[in-house]
Amino acid sequence: MNDNEMRGVILVHTDGSCAGNPGPGGWAAELEWYDKDENPTGRKITLSGRAERTTSNRMEMTAAIEALKAIPEGSRVEIVSDSQILINGMKEWVQGWIGRGWLKSNNKPVENVDLWKQLVALAELRDVRWFWIKGHDGDEANERVDRLAHEEAQRFATLGQALG
Repeated sequence: MNDNEMRGVILVHTDGSCAGNPGPGGWAAELEWYDKDENPTGRKITLSGRAERTTSNRMEMTAAIEALKAIPEGSRVEIVSDSQILINGMKEWVQGWIGRGWLKSNNKPVENVDLWKQLVALAELRDVRWFWIKGHDGDEANERVDRLAHEEAQRFATLGQALG
């Protein structure tokens, strides 16, 4: 058992939001550390950010990217998201895309390939498991990151209206 396995797992909830699609966007991630017996260690951090003109899918992916950047290589990670595109992409589609030179099964280019490549590179350096959760269904951590991502998107939208 290596040090990271002895430390347990880092549970990550992520979300992205967009005010218009495309439009001002926000993302958020909540990282919580658990020990090897699956008890919370008390260590928790929240990350968030925004982009001026983006899409909700890019914000969902950015939340996962930024969370993984904050986690040491070799760590055991569970990422929970309400984005089916993010979860299915990482669990089911990405290996096929890579095998086809970043083309979908219909031979059209994969959208957001820059972010998919970052996600793959970051995930390969960690032991990552991906889980989908239904959004707006009472999961407290999912609700928190949803609210924060929405607030980040609204800050940019409000700023744009004030300057516009």
